[in-house]
Amino acid sequence: MALLPIFLKAAGRLCLVVGAGSVAGEKIATLRKAGLKLRVVAPRVADEVRALAGAGEIELRERAFRPADLDGAALAIAATDVPQVNAEVCALAGEHGILANSVDDIPNCYFFFGSIVERGDLQIAISTGGQSPALAQRLRREIDAGLPSDLGPWLERTGALRREVLAAMPAGEPRRLLLHQLAQREVCGSPLCPTRMIAQRAARGAKAGTVYLVGAGPGDPELLTVKAVRLLETASVILHDDRVSPAVLELGAQAERIDVGKPCGVLSIALHEIHALIVGYARQGRSVVWLRSGDLPRSDRGAVQMEALVEAGIPCVVVPGVVRADPF
Repeated sequence: MALLPIFLKAAGRLCLVVGAGSVAGEKIATLRKAGLKLRVVAPRVADEVRALAGAGEIELRERAFRPADLDGAALAIAATDVPQVNAEVCALAGEHGILANSVDDIPNCYFFFGSIVERGDLQIAISTGGQSPALAQRLRREIDAGLPSDLGPWLERTGALRREVLAAMPAGEPRRLLLHQLAQREVCGSPLCPTRMIAQRAARGAKAGTVYLVGAGPGDPELLTVKAVRLLETASVILHDDRVSPAVLELGAQAERIDVGKPCGVLSIALHEIHALIVGYARQGRSVVWLRSGDLPRSDRGAVQMEALVEAGIPCVVVPGVVRADPF
């Protein structure tokens, strides 16, 4: 059976519940938690359901089901102990385009309730397609026992930081990579939170569709400029020569890294092919760093790259590198 697993925004929608016994009571609690408005129809009503009606929490029609009870409903739950009534509710609901569930009656279900693990806004739903709710409940207990108890607050902080990133950065590969990186890290409430500082640096970092010609200096990552570090941390593609040190490259660990070096004095890839690669990546909307050892502005290498990018209409920025000083 092919099922579509979705999480539905149902708050404020009307759900008809036919039945008001213990089974219906469990469904009513679940539905109320999701914010649905409830219309309950049953000739016999459990005390807890009657108490909800007395408090104005639900609409109660204390009688047998009638087809008109479906009017205005978005969902219908049949939870009586009479199979014929459950089948009638679901059949009529289907005729009106209303999704219906008949408790413990697979043929008369348009959807199934999952067994849920919750941590704040985090929800993990387990379904067996109605085959074994008991197995779903067992799996829920096992998953629940294996998850940290503080996932809810962590998710809330991560969500807030994600919204800040979405507001500060344009859509594109750098933003996508950053959001995946943030999801792997703890987020605390402090303004000095390391994860928050990564996000802030990224918002000021590499822009999609732009090529940065960055000088890597003599190879020590501590001698890179602040801007070079920020660009390496947020780039989605880094092309580099073989003289760039591994320690410098590690700053761009999240990026796709391509060696276009010059082993034994011979380019491993022709210059026009490098230009084509860079232009292609930039036109995909990716942020590209061309990382060269030394200081680009003090060599003639930067001018050739810039000319190729200007001809292709690609925005480019040159970031100088530290020059190796002669020893005393």
